[in-house]
Amino acid sequence: MTTTTPFIFLFPADSRLSKFFPKPGELPIQLAGFWNLQACWAFFSLLPITMAHKMPAAKAVGSGALARAAGPLGATLFVCGLACEALADHQKSNFKARPGNAEAFCNEGIWNYSRHPNYFGEGILSYVCTNIRTSQSGLP
Repeated sequence: MTTTTPFIFLFPADSRLSKFFPKPGELPIQLAGFWNLQACWAFFSLLPITMAHKMPAAKAVGSGALARAAGPLGATLFVCGLACEALADHQKSNFKARPGNAEAFCNEGIWNYSRHPNYFGEGILSYVCTNIRTSQSGLP
């Protein structure tokens, strides 16, 4: 979600994808159901993280070696996940931009090792956001 935001603004200029976006002045009512479903999914996905942030500070576990290492370890994993997602999106965009690759499956670079490396990076981001906070709050 974090690195795909620029593509929302770049794709309408792409002639292959312009049919999916509303024309200037049109109301994108056909996308309203999808956007509402996506908003509900984001709300319920973030609910455990939100509840972990509301834990009182007295219950936090902050003295152990794992709790002290959770911050730098989480930051490192977050940067690795973000880099994996950004690299995957960049490589696929470059692959699809070459003539003859519009309908081809990308199997170069990081895409050679995984079918969806951008989702892998997004999964790392979600895992880190949830587990680093819960490890410091004392939740199981």
